[in-house]
Amino acid sequence: MNYAKIKMILFMFSTASLVLSQFENFETKMDLRNLRENDKMYFQNFSNEVSDFFLINSFGEDIDFLNIDATLHFIIESINDYNNLKTINAQAILTNHNDFIITLKGISFPLSQIKSISLNPNNHTSLNSFLEYTAYLLIGNELDTYDLSGGNIYFNQASKIASEGKESFYPNGWESRWRKTKEIQENQYLRSAKYHYFYALEVLGKDEDLFMKNVTLMHESIELNKEFIGIDNNTKNFFKAYKLNIIEFYLILDMYEELLFLKNYDIDNKKFYKEAMDKLN
Repeated sequence: MNYAKIKMILFMFSTASLVLSQFENFETKMDLRNLRENDKMYFQNFSNEVSDFFLINSFGEDIDFLNIDATLHFIIESINDYNNLKTINAQAILTNHNDFIITLKGISFPLSQIKSISLNPNNHTSLNSFLEYTAYLLIGNELDTYDLSGGNIYFNQASKIASEGKESFYPNGWESRWRKTKEIQENQYLRSAKYHYFYALEVLGKDEDLFMKNVTLMHESIELNKEFIGIDNNTKNFFKAYKLNIIEFYLILDMYEELLFLKNYDIDNKKFYKEAMDKLN
C-alpha cells in the first residue's frame, strides 16, 4: 500500500472519530462487592467496553457539537443461574456531573451479553438497549439547554426503548424507566427554566436586555414548576448545580422578592438565598 493511500485512510479514520461521538468523557464504575470472588472475573473488561460504547458510537444526526461528560455507576447485585443461563441483576446511577443524576433499578440481562456490547437500535437486547436508553437521556437533557424542549426527539427514543423493554424477555425495571423518562419530558416548566438559565448565562455581560428577559422567564418557569410538581429530585438537582449562578443573576438585577421565593421553595439551599438577600438590604 503506497504512502498516499495510507495517509488517506488515516485521515478518514481521524475525521470519522471526530464526528462520531456526542460524549467527550465517559466513565463506567463498578461495584462488585455483592459477588463471590470467582464471579467477579466476568467483569474484567466490562467498564472499558461500556465506556467505549458511548465514546465511539454516534447516537444521532446533527448533534456532533455535543461534548457530554458523564458517569454510569453499576452496582451488581447478584448473578442467578437457572437452566444453565446466568442472569445479571443490577442497578445503576447515571450522572452528567451537573444537574442530571438518576437511579435506575431493576436492571437484568444475560451474562452472555457482556461479550457483545454494541449499538444496534433495530434490535432490542437487554444490556445494549439499556446503554442506548441512558445515552438518549443524557443527550435529551443536554439539548434542552440549547433550545426550548430541544431534547424531545431523544426523550422519545428513550421512551420507545423502555416500552419495548416492558415487552421483552427481561422486563424488570423498564416500566420504572419509562415513567422516569415521562416525568422528565412532561415537566415543561423545569425544562424551560433550564433553557432560560443557560441563555442568561450565555448573554451575561453581552446583552443586558436579553439577560434580563431570560432571567425573568427562568424565574417564572421556576414558579410554575412549583405549582406543577413541587420540589422533586430533578428540581433539587437543578438548584444544587446552578444555585450560585442563579443567585448572581438575581443580585445583578436586584431581585429581592425572587430570592425570597427561592429561600422558601428550595429549602436545602435556603442559607445561600438568605445571604444574598442580606446583600440587597
